[in-house]
Amino acid sequence: MKITYEHLKKVLDENVDESSKQPAEVEVPIEYHVKRAIVYKMMIPRLVNDCGDYCSHEDAIDYYKASLLLDPSQIDLWGRMAYNYHLAFYNKKALKCIKKALAIDEYQVDHLELKQSILIDLRRFPKALFLFEQIDKLNPASSINYLNRGKAFIELGFYDKAITSLLKAMELNPEKKEIPFYLEKIYRYHFLDKALADKYEAMAKQVL
Repeated sequence: MKITYEHLKKVLDENVDESSKQPAEVEVPIEYHVKRAIVYKMMIPRLVNDCGDYCSHEDAIDYYKASLLLDPSQIDLWGRMAYNYHLAFYNKKALKCIKKALAIDEYQVDHLELKQSILIDLRRFPKALFLFEQIDKLNPASSINYLNRGKAFIELGFYDKAITSLLKAMELNPEKKEIPFYLEKIYRYHFLDKALADKYEAMAKQVL
C-alpha cells in the first residue's frame, strides 16, 4: 500500500496533543512544529524518493518545511522544496529556497539548473543567462543549461542564438520533448519556415 499524505496527517494528529493545536490566526507554539517535524521525519522513509510523488506540491512543501525545522542544513530538502514551489508556480518562494540550498553548496549543478529555470519563469533573463557559463564549467553535458539558454534567447528575440542553443541541447538529450517544441515555435512563428516547423512538430510528437 502506498503511503499518502492522508496517512501522514493521521499519524500527525495521533502524535500531537490537542492542547498544542492552535487556530491558524494564532501563533503556533514551537513544540507543535517540532512534534510535526519528528512525525514527518519518521514517516518519510516509507515514501519513495519524494513526497511530491504521492501528494500535492503544497503537501510536499509542508513536509519539507517541517523536516527543515529539525535540520536546516539538509541541502536536498531545500532543493526539493524549491522544485515543488516551482511546479506550483510560486517562483519567488522557489527562488528563496534554492538560494538556501546554494548557500550550503554553490557548486551543485542540479540546483544551479533549477535556479536558472526559476529565473526564466520570473522573466529575469539576463540573470538566467549569467548562470550559463558557471553551469557549463561544472557540467558541459547539461542539456537543461542549453535548453534554458535557448528559452531565454527566444524571450529576448535572439532567435538565431536560440536555435544554436536548442540544437546543442537536442544533441545532448534527444529524448527531451521540450526542445523540438521550442524549435517548432521559432520556425513557425518567427522564421516562417513551414517545412522545418513541421519537422520539429513531428519530432515533438514522437518524443511524447
